[in-house]
Amino acid sequence: MTKKEHNLLDKASEIGKRHDKLEKDTGYKFNLFTITKIERYEVNTHSAIIAELLNPKGLHGQGVIFLELFMNVMSLPKVDSEITLDYLNVEVVSEESFNSEDGENTNSRIDIIIKFSNYWLLIENKIDAFDGKHQLKKYKTVAESLGKEWDLIYLTKEGSDASDQSGGGVKYTKLSYSDHIIAWLELCIKEVALVPIVREAILQYLNLTRKITGNDMTTVRKSDLVKLLSKDDNLKTAIELSKSINNSKGDILFEFFEDLKEKNADYIYRDRIPEEKLYGNNKCKKWFEQKGISKQNKLEGFGLFIKTRCPDILIHIMAATQNIHYGFLIKTDSELSLEFKKYKESPYELNNWGDFDKGELNFKWYSKNCGSIREDKDVDNLLKLRKEGGLREEILTLIKNF
Repeated sequence: MTKKEHNLLDKASEIGKRHDKLEKDTGYKFNLFTITKIERYEVNTHSAIIAELLNPKGLHGQGVIFLELFMNVMSLPKVDSEITLDYLNVEVVSEESFNSEDGENTNSRIDIIIKFSNYWLLIENKIDAFDGKHQLKKYKTVAESLGKEWDLIYLTKEGSDASDQSGGGVKYTKLSYSDHIIAWLELCIKEVALVPIVREAILQYLNLTRKITGNDMTTVRKSDLVKLLSKDDNLKTAIELSKSINNSKGDILFEFFEDLKEKNADYIYRDRIPEEKLYGNNKCKKWFEQKGISKQNKLEGFGLFIKTRCPDILIHIMAATQNIHYGFLIKTDSELSLEFKKYKESPYELNNWGDFDKGELNFKWYSKNCGSIREDKDVDNLLKLRKEGGLREEILTLIKNF
């Protein structure tokens, strides 16, 4: 590293430390969602809070104002030009299930629905979860049976497209937490400036939304860094430094896998595991080089496989899409062992991705999503992989118990 690069990093570090102290003094990072570890729960955190704020009969006691602000920020063409909404006759519900015309359950549970008398707005909310098979197509079927005007919103952190298997051929509007929800919450806070309990509750959720979208750096901190990079040839130096970022991230992920492998050297499983599913140094670096996730550039998930005392169960630690996952691979033709049954009420969910049930593998994949580490905004989560305790200790304890 050159002297210029060292100096630039030192100055940027000084800015960071100064603002870290300011955030500590003001309590900026104190957040109940973070403390209770529910900041990424789609249903019980995000959908529940958004639906409650949108509900004119919600406990906030502010009537339709939050709903009106929401509809204005979303700016849906059909609403703006064709439909007059009756805010005195509206219902907001979350997690409502629908049956097909023959009474069979279609497994269509819609995250949030705003039901005006002449118009329904259906919202599919995604934080980290993958699309369900035919998910938006099922919602379209539900909407077309209503006999009234409707729109479908696909809400994600960054305004991403739905997968083809979920939304192919379906007309929907892409909205984002990073733009639309943050803008809406900021307007809501202004409206309740003199209602302190409601104001502070929304502020907590706004700060959480900024955090999960990578927008939680304060404006003043950003301004100070911009001024630093604007001086002399600091920007050129920063660009040179940035070229090494993905390699550094890849090294951290690789070291994480290597440490788990070293601590379980006698139990590593490789039989019939395709090479592309095993981690490697270059593979870890390449994973971070992806500019976005699509069918064209998607790097398949990879990781480490560890044997347990039960021959029908493996423990798997995996980097996939943007997240770290770990959990159990159980032979498809095997009954769940007693060791696994005690975890049936835990966050280990059966998944249909990963192709573990194909070819010679023939496993069912029960995994826990440990959050995103791939994007720049996830650097704090990535750095935790280096720390003793936390996720590393959680995985090592699981391995020890099995």
